[in-house]
Amino acid sequence: MKLGEIGFAMVAYPVSLIFRIVQTMQRALTDLKGEKLNLEGEGVNFDEFKEMIGFNAWSKLEQRFSSNDLHLKPLSGNSQDPETSGTAESTSINFHHV
Repeated sequence: MKLGEIGFAMVAYPVSLIFRIVQTMQRALTDLKGEKLNLEGEGVNFDEFKEMIGFNAWSKLEQRFSSNDLHLKPLSGNSQDPETSGTAESTSINFHHV
């Protein structure tokens, strides 16, 4: 029987997902409290998780736009940095709508 046939005009599927997720989290927390972690049959392994979230694609994107030559200098006034300790430099950032 379809939900519309029995009078439902709308179904909130995200709520159904949240209810299931909460139950899974409660079981996992109970396991942790009992100093055990039974993952078998309860979820995905790390490789499956990375596949589901597209980890490899994000990693390639990160490598494409990252630079090993990028050296960030701490903000002025950092007492652990002798070059900037005690200085009062001001930095201005301008944003332009493109």
